[in-house]
Amino acid sequence: MDGETLWSYIQDNPEVVAVYAESNPHFPKEVRACCAGWIESRDWSTPVRAEQAPALARGLFDALTEVLQHLETVAASVPHARFKLNRLTQIGRTLREEYAGNDARLLEALRVCMMAEAAVLEGAEGEGGVGGGSAGVGASSRAPQAMEDGGQSPREGEDVVSGRAGPLLRQYNGLAHEARGSEDELRSVQELQEEFRVQYLQNEDRIAALAQGSGPNNPQARQQLHALYQSLAQQSEQLIGMRRSLRSALAGEANMLRTLQATLGEMLGEWREKQFRKAVPEKILAAELRELRQLLMRQAAALFSLRERLEVLRFLRQQLPPAASADDDGEVSVPEAETLAAAADAMIENLVLGSWVVVEQPPSVVRRRVRTRVSIELLIGASHVVSLPMVSVQLLDAVTGEPASAQLLNATKRAEATNDGRCVAVFSSLCIADIRHASLTKDKLSAECMYRLAVSCEAGLAHGTYSLIAVSNPITLTVSRRQAALAAATMFWHEAFADSFEAITAPETVFWSALAGALEASFAASGRELGADVLAYFRSKVVSSVPGDSSDIVSFEQFAKADMGKGFSFWAWLFAAREVLESSPHMRALWADSLVAGFVPKSGVGGMLSAYPSGSFLLRFADSLLGALSISYVWDDSRGRQVVHLQPWTLTEFETISLADRIRQTEQLTLLYPTFQHRDEAFGAYYSPDEAVQAVDGYVTTGLKMTVEGGSESRQGGGESAFSFPLDLGPVSPLGEASNPFYTGMEPAEPAAGYSGMLLSPSLGAPAFGGEGPSSEGGGRLPELSFNMGLEPLRFDEAPSLGSPPLQGSASAEGGLFGFGGSRQRSLGGDELRDMLQ
Repeated sequence: MDGETLWSYIQDNPEVVAVYAESNPHFPKEVRACCAGWIESRDWSTPVRAEQAPALARGLFDALTEVLQHLETVAASVPHARFKLNRLTQIGRTLREEYAGNDARLLEALRVCMMAEAAVLEGAEGEGGVGGGSAGVGASSRAPQAMEDGGQSPREGEDVVSGRAGPLLRQYNGLAHEARGSEDELRSVQELQEEFRVQYLQNEDRIAALAQGSGPNNPQARQQLHALYQSLAQQSEQLIGMRRSLRSALAGEANMLRTLQATLGEMLGEWREKQFRKAVPEKILAAELRELRQLLMRQAAALFSLRERLEVLRFLRQQLPPAASADDDGEVSVPEAETLAAAADAMIENLVLGSWVVVEQPPSVVRRRVRTRVSIELLIGASHVVSLPMVSVQLLDAVTGEPASAQLLNATKRAEATNDGRCVAVFSSLCIADIRHASLTKDKLSAECMYRLAVSCEAGLAHGTYSLIAVSNPITLTVSRRQAALAAATMFWHEAFADSFEAITAPETVFWSALAGALEASFAASGRELGADVLAYFRSKVVSSVPGDSSDIVSFEQFAKADMGKGFSFWAWLFAAREVLESSPHMRALWADSLVAGFVPKSGVGGMLSAYPSGSFLLRFADSLLGALSISYVWDDSRGRQVVHLQPWTLTEFETISLADRIRQTEQLTLLYPTFQHRDEAFGAYYSPDEAVQAVDGYVTTGLKMTVEGGSESRQGGGESAFSFPLDLGPVSPLGEASNPFYTGMEPAEPAAGYSGMLLSPSLGAPAFGGEGPSSEGGGRLPELSFNMGLEPLRFDEAPSLGSPPLQGSASAEGGLFGFGGSRQRSLGGDELRDMLQ
């Protein structure tokens, strides 16, 4: 019995196995294994003295006898214990016969093997591998750490993800040990049966002769025939018993593998659910996949090994001659054997089909005619695949499961075997070139139609060919950016509220509390939680009832399509805000560091800032504009304490000058709410480096100076509060006329209602031809050279008419501001907007 002995760690070492296979004089490995405790407690570094040999030999056989007695005790309840008992009894008998009367030679054979073991272990220790030491006392204390991964330790840098993997790997190690034992037993049974067949053949003539002469007058012949039959029957029964014991052990192994496979199925389902919900970071998901892959590979190896041993057992049952096998396992054994093999085949099929998984999903929203990436993997590995299959991708309607009318490019390729034994197919340039939506209705736009990618192949494995198919998570398809928000809303709703990754649809309505949890979870990856105040603000935009009312239910229509009274839905507003926050590492860092308050109602800013020093400010998303950040601050002037809201900025303007740099050069802004850090302390790390103004080819380099028209004395003609930043307007002539093509001398447009305007005026370096640079005039008016850059972005209800000629002059505040030259603008009806989105 192994216990915690050195042998239990080194028995699979090929060099150690070779020691006993090639030993001369021979010492059986089976005796070394079952008597490991007794053997390792002795010192074998020096030859055994003659006077000690009898006592040591007697101790060795006593240890073997103790093992045999234990096996006899547990033979009825422990799988294949009866076979071990028979096998060890035969080996022990052979050992006694071989070394009869020569105890010293027996012990020398054992000592040679132990010294060879020690040499193998010392060599491994010197190479940094499995360490050992000299054979004998204390050797087991220097045994290597047990490697749970079937001899493979975790790769450096891999996280320990699940506490379930360790126990499962230990079970697989135990199964692998049992499998090696049963393989040895099968070989032994086969050898014994082959010997028996020869013996039976040699006795056929004798049996025939005795049968002819065993008449009533020849009792001696009858006695000899009876004895011969009895001897053959005993040998046959022994072989039958060994086969029965083996089949019982294999049945127990199959039951254990069935239980393990059920556990792996649960783990794989949980992983797919996390992948679908996007509930954990990608790093954790990848680590869990590595863990699952390792376990599934072990399960596949154990199942294929079991199936091969069952086939050998079937062959052994057919190998006995009919006469000798007449009393074999009876009529019950045939269906039992067939059922066991069929059960193993069914487990293999389920394992192969279930381990074909989309490991890299396409994005939730896929743009037509834009390439996307998808990866599929057979998680049981490439070692069992006879030939690498061709893999193809097609598009399915997610509701009906039928193939969609679509054209896919780069949708077929051969799977590959990686260096670490994986079988994968990576579609790095998959493209949906065209699609005809079949499930459109009056109330369902194309961006709401969901599809799945189906990845399939015919895989030839060692035990058959399998038709594999795996489907991706649901996706939506878009043609233009106008559809992106609604498509993203469709996928957010489905991923948050569908029953599982296999669900066809999600509920049309949910409680606000569930939606609030989903929204909060969607922001978790940003490194910052939303908080109760933000969720209450969101609720006020979506749900009309007071908290706790029975009508506290939100439909997808309310969430993603209903107009909030601003010309767009709640989701369109939130989606645009998320686009701003995720537009660059710069913006993501500002959000994660809580420098952008973000979701604060305009009506509540006054109460938040009015009690704090002049210049206190916060950054919030505008309520009435999509994807626009506004700065609200308190300011003391001759009119008293005021709360000022600057005209919001959009992503386009941040591409010109960053948010941090705009704050840096706006002198009115001093303390950031709620930490009340100075703006330079809060945003200093995000400022752009200063660049010196230099003359180029005799011209003075120009820039722009932004003046805040509200919240300072500039409206009353006092000193202006402005900042400038480099923006090349083209060379300026000595007469003060700019050669910039946009120079028109237009009047600046008025700011949108409720916001203070921001005017950008040229800022010159040292004048080359005398005169003064432009300055602010009373009433907040700029000189003739001016450009209004504080403009509202286009809203959905202010899309320009494609068929109307442009109007000359400035746009009005009511029509959506365009600084120079405008277009006729009007609100679009529902049908027109639907047509544009399609």
